[in-house]
Formats: sequence, structure tokens, C-alpha cells
Amino acid sequence: MAQYTGMILTKKGRDLQAKAEAGATLTFTKAKIGDGQLGQGQSLENLNDLISPQKTLTISSVQAESGGLCRIRTNITNQGITQGFYVREIGLFAQDPNLGEILYAISTASAADYLPPEGGATIVNNQFDIIVIVGNASSIGATINPSGLVNQEQLANLQGQVDSLAKNVIGSAVVSGLAFTVAGLTASYTAGTAYVSGVKFDVAAGSIQLNANQGQYIYLDSDGKVKGTTDQTAAQAKCLLWYFSTNATDVITSTDRRSVIDSTQFVKQTEVATNGANKIPRLDGQGKGAFSITGDAATVGGKAASDIVLQTEVAANGANKIPRLDAQGKGSFSITGDASTVAGKTVGNAASNVPLSNGTLNTNLNADMVDGYHVGSGANQIPTRDANAILSADVLTMFNQYASGKDANGIYTVVDFKRVDGTLFMKSTLSNPDANGKYQTNTWQFYNAAGTAVVSTKTWTLTLDADGNIVSKVVA
Repeated sequence: MAQYTGMILTKKGRDLQAKAEAGATLTFTKAKIGDGQLGQGQSLENLNDLISPQKTLTISSVQAESGGLCRIRTNITNQGITQGFYVREIGLFAQDPNLGEILYAISTASAADYLPPEGGATIVNNQFDIIVIVGNASSIGATINPSGLVNQEQLANLQGQVDSLAKNVIGSAVVSGLAFTVAGLTASYTAGTAYVSGVKFDVAAGSIQLNANQGQYIYLDSDGKVKGTTDQTAAQAKCLLWYFSTNATDVITSTDRRSVIDSTQFVKQTEVATNGANKIPRLDGQGKGAFSITGDAATVGGKAASDIVLQTEVAANGANKIPRLDAQGKGSFSITGDASTVAGKTVGNAASNVPLSNGTLNTNLNADMVDGYHVGSGANQIPTRDANAILSADVLTMFNQYASGKDANGIYTVVDFKRVDGTLFMKSTLSNPDANGKYQTNTWQFYNAAGTAVVSTKTWTLTLDADGNIVSKVVA
């Protein structure tokens, strides 16, 4: 770390300070840095410039402080530096009302820092304060370049705006990588980049150990670490990456849950303008734009002119018009006439007829819905039987089963039936043991699709013979 002597006033600097104390304005104009070293017979007080000036610095602010001191703020950067050097001297310049610009004060380094050239791996932009004695000067000013670099406070404000923009526009998403592969219960992921609530993380490749017999969500946390949880909501609040469902030794379900940023969804600002050739038009504050669309396209959206209906051909009612429904999806128009066929089919109750509601059975009617329900094996659907005459509904033997609650006789009293995604479908519980420890009640609790809430409960009363075998199960 560089070490500098205090700022020393040159002879011309002392003369200007005296003039300032007598009423003249003390105006600082710039600063300089260099790599010069004081030679034999040279004196800092007699210098009119740095010994070997390398770069001129603009002043960003000046502030008078107590004790006759003044703080001049500038920035040292390697912008424009073609050859690096050691910063061994710093000079402050001021405007003398009689002599013009002079070297007001100078400081030299006993241990200098190296300033690398521009374009290398290191970018330098350091705020630097120069504190000098100004005595009782009644007026202090500075020549400040308004186009200079931003100060630290401005930079912090800008960073806050960038962070807010990243959080609102990007949120939590993957930029690249973070793809998973599994071996046994170990999930390995590639290196990648992702955002968590607008904060960017570069993640190295690694692995995470999965829990056995469990559905688990893998996510990138706000500390930049890859973690796992069974709580889907908690994982989605961060940056959700993957879902795994496991048995005792292996992964049985693996689902990519990454939200990957598509760079094509962003448009460069230079491609947008209020008008001009090859630009994306921007509307003004009134939603209007000073641009025009010219030319004659053969098709619009792949449609030719013959495919397009004129607005005059559409109406709410009227002869030879295409009907338009109102806001409630209704129309005040009528269809008259008697067609012999509909879509080539005759109306009636025979095979291949359009069915007629007249109370007569229509054999082998193939309808899309029955009483508003589709046929299938999903939620709110009418179940069917498969080729083996098994009803295509939830069959308990097709679920993963996990026993717990082992009693003194070695009997498991609770069995969880879980879907392949790890959610709980049904819980079977034995209770009410007799004097011989044989259970007389079996309760089944059915859960919702998320496996978090009971939606139905069935209870059976078990009757056992003298040998402890179940002879009947009667549902309550």
C-alpha cells in the first residue's frame, strides 16, 4: 500500500495562500500524478511542475474543513495509460491572480503503488482525497469538469438502480449451466451462472447428497450455495433448479425445473427509436409514434388477401353477414332452414347418425363428455377399465409404500402410500388393539394432489377369529 508524505506548499503556493488570506479567491484547477523522484540539489518548494508528470486528474469536489484545511477530491484511473508506472508524486495546481496556473502543493511517496496500463486484466478507478492547508482564505473554489467520472456516492446509487432492475426484470433464473446428473443418491451439477432475486452468482461445479425415500427440490440459495428441501414453495422463492424423487438407493424421478434466461428476449437500446430505418418503433407518452409502414406484402402473418374478411362483412345481425357475438358471448341472430345433413351426417338414432334427443337409445354413441365430464384417469374424469379389466383409477399397489409406527409385537401400524413424485396419496393406520394386541380398526386417510391435506377418510372395523386372522372388514 502506498505511503505519502504530507502535502508541502511550494513557494508559489505559499505566496498564493497569503494572497487568499488577504481576500483573493483560492481556486484549485487540477491535480497531476507522476513517477519522478527528487534529484540531487532539487527542492520540492522550488518546483513549478511534477518532476515526471504522467497523467492529469480532474477535480470532482472541494470542501473546506475545520482547522484551516481543505479536502480536494479526485479519481485516479488507468484510463488512457499506455504504459504502467509507479505513482511516486502527486501535485495540486491552483490559479494565481498574477501568475496564472501554478503548482500549489506536492507530495511524494516513500512506498509507491503501481498503476497498470489500460486494457489489461486490472481496471483501476480509485477515489483519492488531497488535504492541504489553506489558512484563513475567505473564498475557496475549484475548476471541476462536469463530464468527469462519477464519484463513489453516485456509483453506489447507480449500483442500487442496477440491482433493482436485475431483481424486477430477471428475478431468479439460470443464465447458463447448473444441469444435473445422478449416480445413486448423489446429484452432480455443472458449473453455471444464475440470479437469485436479482443477485448474480457464478457457481462452480459440484454435487449434493439426496435423501432416500423422499421427493426433494434442489435450489440455489441467496448465499450462492446449492441446497435441497422438501418444501416446493421455499425452493421457488429462491432459484429452483431440479426435482428428484428417490427410493432407498436410487433416483426414480428427475425433473429439470430451471427457468433459463433466453437472451433473444432482450433488445438492444440502439435498436429502438421513435423513427428511422431498421429500427424498432418506440411510442411517445401519448401512445403515438412518428413512423410509417410502407410497401405491399403478398401475405400478412402467412395469410393472403383472400384469407382476410373485410370488417364490413361482419355484423351483430343482418342478411349475408358474418355474425359477431356481444361482450357476453351472445348474438341476436338466427339460423333458419332445414339441412339434409350436418357435416355429411344424417340426423337420427342409427349408427353414424348425428344423435337426436327424442328419448330413443342411440347405440354405441361416442360422446366427448358425459354430464360435463371427460373419460380418463385424471382428476374429475370418469374412470375406465384397462385391458386387464382393472379400473383406471388410483390403485394402491401402484404407489410407493413406507411403513412406520412399529409396535411391541413387530407390527407396523402406519403405512404411507406415496406417488412417484413423493407426494402423499393415502395413509393407512391400525388402531384399537384387543387384549392379544390384534388391531380391530383400520383407518384410511386420502390426501389432495399436493399430499398436504386430508380430503377423505374411510374407517373399517376388523373382526378376527381365535387364531387372529381377519374374517371381515366392515366399512363404517
